[in-house]
Amino acid sequence: MWESLLAELISAGLIRIAKQLGSGRRAAATGRERTSGTLLLEPLDLRTAPLRGTVDMPDGMTHDDLQRFLQRPDIQCLAFELTTLGLTSTQASAYESVSRRWDSVFSHHFSSIDQASSRPLFEMLVRQRDAAIDALKRTKPDAYELLRSEASSNRSVHVLEAIERRLAEKAGQVDPIALDRFVARYRKQAAIGHGFIEPPDFEHRRKVPIDRIYVTPTIVDSDSQSAVSLEQEIDRTVLLGDPGHGKSTASQVVMWQFARDPGSPVPFLVILREFAAPHAPQKSVIEHIADKLRAHYHCEPPSAKYIEHLFETGAAMVIFDGLDELLDTSRRRDVTDAVGHFCNTYPLARSLVTSRRVGYAQAPMDSDQFRVLQLTGFNEDQVAEYVEKWFAQEDGRSRAAEWAASFLSESSAVPDLRETPLLLALMCIIYRGERSIPKNRPAVYEKCATMLYEQWDGHRKLAIELRAGQMVDPSMKHLAFWLLTSKGDDGATESELVDETTNFLLHSSFEDSGEAEAAALEFVRFCRGRAWVFSDVGSTSDGEPLYKFTHRTFLEYFSAHHLSRVTDTPEELADLLDPHLAVAEWDVVAQLAVQIVDKKTANGAARIFNRLMTKIRGRAVSEQNNILAFLGRCLSFVQLAPPVIRELIHLVVVHTALREYPVGHEAAALNVTLSNVDERDVDTVKVAIAQEISDGVSASDEDLWRYAEFLLCAGTSLGNISTPGRRDDWIQYFDDLADTHADTITRAASESLDIQKLALLNHRADIRSVLERNLDGTQIDLNWMFEQVEPKLFSFIYIEPAFVCLSTALTPGEHNVWHREWLGPLGEFLQGYEVAPIRMTFGRGSRSYLFESHSGTESLSDPTASEILAVGYLLAVTYERSGEDANTSGRPEEQSLVDELIALRMGQFSSLRPLLMKRFRPEASDSDPISEFPMLERWSDGEVDFTARV
Repeated sequence: MWESLLAELISAGLIRIAKQLGSGRRAAATGRERTSGTLLLEPLDLRTAPLRGTVDMPDGMTHDDLQRFLQRPDIQCLAFELTTLGLTSTQASAYESVSRRWDSVFSHHFSSIDQASSRPLFEMLVRQRDAAIDALKRTKPDAYELLRSEASSNRSVHVLEAIERRLAEKAGQVDPIALDRFVARYRKQAAIGHGFIEPPDFEHRRKVPIDRIYVTPTIVDSDSQSAVSLEQEIDRTVLLGDPGHGKSTASQVVMWQFARDPGSPVPFLVILREFAAPHAPQKSVIEHIADKLRAHYHCEPPSAKYIEHLFETGAAMVIFDGLDELLDTSRRRDVTDAVGHFCNTYPLARSLVTSRRVGYAQAPMDSDQFRVLQLTGFNEDQVAEYVEKWFAQEDGRSRAAEWAASFLSESSAVPDLRETPLLLALMCIIYRGERSIPKNRPAVYEKCATMLYEQWDGHRKLAIELRAGQMVDPSMKHLAFWLLTSKGDDGATESELVDETTNFLLHSSFEDSGEAEAAALEFVRFCRGRAWVFSDVGSTSDGEPLYKFTHRTFLEYFSAHHLSRVTDTPEELADLLDPHLAVAEWDVVAQLAVQIVDKKTANGAARIFNRLMTKIRGRAVSEQNNILAFLGRCLSFVQLAPPVIRELIHLVVVHTALREYPVGHEAAALNVTLSNVDERDVDTVKVAIAQEISDGVSASDEDLWRYAEFLLCAGTSLGNISTPGRRDDWIQYFDDLADTHADTITRAASESLDIQKLALLNHRADIRSVLERNLDGTQIDLNWMFEQVEPKLFSFIYIEPAFVCLSTALTPGEHNVWHREWLGPLGEFLQGYEVAPIRMTFGRGSRSYLFESHSGTESLSDPTASEILAVGYLLAVTYERSGEDANTSGRPEEQSLVDELIALRMGQFSSLRPLLMKRFRPEASDSDPISEFPMLERWSDGEVDFTARV
């Protein structure tokens, strides 16, 4: 039915009101979380609200004709107004105003249709609105009250008052036909002008159609972090992003999309650095747009009143791009105020403001009105899509996939650069020119920095000769290191930057302090004026702006270069790095410095390794681990002689993997080293580890348990190796190594219960031997089966063996079927006893998570009587351990046990359910418990306990 189109129009109006509910301070004041309009109104479908009367389709009008009419931005805004009126107590004159404007748009849009048809359609729209609001009030009263409150807010009052007043004043001043002609002409010009993206390509200046190069980024709500569609969310919206992440490109794409779609608001772009230029004449936003229409789009409107009319009726939207490009913080606040005033003046107009994320808080938009979204970096799929599109412009689609695959492989060492679209584009340019990506990070950084700091300046017509001359590059690197070591993430004022640069120049190339200061001031302002060098991050209490490097990548790169300049030998660099590496500082900077020195000095990396390894003995365990882990990470980019690698492995195994660590300290050096060692050195590492174990086992019985634990747990600790093939290879290596030293594990297990448990968990011991060992007279201690097992040398935990057993029984899988071998022997041990010969001394606590993940429908097939007894015993101990603790619902714990037992899927162990339920709630049991296990039967009757309270 065509009436459903009217229902959809009203539904859209309600959703637009609902979307305003998430605005910052107002949401906080009412105790509400930010929510989207669609979520607020789900699952109610307002289109199904009962119709109140019908009306015939006017002669000469088709369904498609009406749909196009209702999709007009000005009609959608009328529906928004009409919905707002329906949710508030408003005078009849407001309805008349909306009705008159409906008639006016109808007569212009349907000039050949009887104008008397307008009013019945409008009245049908009002009835449909009333039906939708009644349905909302009846089925979702809370949502109704929230929407009603929002409709009565200041913004909605502005809407109703401003529209009626201004449109009444301009009655007859805007010719609808002339307006349509202007809009059609401008849309065409805007679609052409914004339909291309110019990549930062310095050798091939070109414009690429948006649909051939653009990759839609991920945009998230700053509060909920949920992904959103920018085009659908623009109302009062701020888009934040880091430099190079594509804020201006996103604005360009929105302009293009909206210009091409007649059903979308007419888009206008205001570049704020142009609007707020210091020497530009002061103009209103409308006047600025009118000037741009004439100069840029060659599309002059009949008068500025036509532009105003579009904003007043909600038929236009505006993008304010680049709030961050206003370097003067006070000027930025003035522009923020001007944008806010514009939005209040034209409350139906949608607006989007873009800005850098850092520094936005210094001059934010009104959080009562504006929703904040954030651009995130490219994920791996987006990187791949962009790269393939980029290379398709070079060699066509036929070879794009080949080039993209090669690029992605070679650039995998610098994922942090790839996630920034600007830097990803620069890397594509590097690859096009050299057909390769440098193997080490410093070389990639250097090429990207060269493009940004030299060629990009020329590309943007910003080239400038500085008095610092050849000292520009050293000055940049000195400042980077000074900011890294003296300022951290706080930033520095311009005066501090100038003072530091002045001191540097005086000691390097200037004699006169006045000349040095002038050169320093010029240099700092050169950097400050380029958003890709320095970004302002706020201001001091006195209002002086603070600056820091825009891209931390280049801060670290320049700092590393500075370190390589101020140290004369690799050993001197190692001495300088050592105290910082020991406390896990300067990791990236130090890696870059090692690569830089290794490139320009013979055996530079090896000399740094040897120096750091010489200094490691006798230090705290945490310091040893930090330094060795750093050296392990360096293996990914340096090539070392076998003797250096063997010494590193000796230190990693003997001084790290076999050292008992404080609780919570992670023995990362082994994992990191095996993760990063080059393929050509893997065999050297394997032989070195095997030799260290053999030497250690034969040298000392006192440390036998350490070597046994290393053999048992080293493979399990390798979860951080990201390459599955490499991880599997190392796991197999340590498994084979454990086979080689099986006698070492057996000897250690005979002397240490901890090693015996680890051997059992790694299926290198039989549970019968563990049961026999723990037998004390007529009782056996199996507390450990219900406790997590924590190795002493590695920072991971094995889950409770009881959980492993029950998981195997109730939800078996191929990966843990071998644990079934535990159930039979345990059940056999328990058979024949009326009182469990096992000593359990748990403290009372909340029930374990043992069954939370059991959602399968299968269990072990054909369990034996011994296996059933073992499972019953383990379930009984687990539930008994819970005691009478209250659960989150406030009910006694026994009640929650009954609920859990009823829900627990036990498969072929379901005969245990009545026995377990009888213990806690006999009346809830619907069958008699099994009687073949006297021990479980006495427990079920409450005659004995399996645990002792402590």
